[in-house]
Amino acid sequence: GRFALKKRVLLAKQISNAIEELDLDGVNIDIENLTEKDRNAFTDFVRLVRKGIPRHKEVSVAVAANPSGWTKGWHGSYDYENLAKHADYLMVMAYDESRLAGPTASVGWVEKSIQYALTQKVSPQKLVLGLPFYGRCWMKGQSNPQAIPLYLVKSLVKRHNGTIIFDTKSQSPKAIFTIKHDKKGPLPPGTYTLWFENEQSLKAKINLAQKYNLKGLGSWSLGQEDSSVWNKVFKNI
Repeated sequence: GRFALKKRVLLAKQISNAIEELDLDGVNIDIENLTEKDRNAFTDFVRLVRKGIPRHKEVSVAVAANPSGWTKGWHGSYDYENLAKHADYLMVMAYDESRLAGPTASVGWVEKSIQYALTQKVSPQKLVLGLPFYGRCWMKGQSNPQAIPLYLVKSLVKRHNGTIIFDTKSQSPKAIFTIKHDKKGPLPPGTYTLWFENEQSLKAKINLAQKYNLKGLGSWSLGQEDSSVWNKVFKNI
């Protein structure tokens, strides 16, 4: 990321050339794990990209959810207010909440992330709420979780006679199961806690997007969802 920002004039030009040559609709800029030291350079890079392509082409920026208003580290690299001046919208990556076993995106955490963005003088119509189409699975005794796409959750839990509990406070489901052996699955033997998303948890977050009149919804990432969400969750939005 830092190497890119050092050469941001050249990179912005390359992006604008690609958009023109390939007749693309625009570009989403997603550079992660910078720090507050890169804040101004990153904003300037977005400015250069916006300046270099026609106004009818779209520039969007993926930003870390920041429910606590952190100004240091990765979260500090995103100047919401000034990025929004150059971008058509910011996509708030409202997922990966928990480092230890816990929700991927609890409803309270997501709401605080939206509220923070609005305090940064960003119009609701410049905010897109990113939804997780995956869960995180923690093995007992291990600290590093594994991402599980939503389309695998039902079969994985059923195969291992797991129990699903819906946590009303976070509006998130979790499954607990033990794998003795599994030739079909992505996980080694062990006891697991899997926090994921279902129809109810996704609807709770979509309700927040409607409550705050946000521009729309995004996801990480298409292809990881359970196909049923399109008819059961998104059909009537």
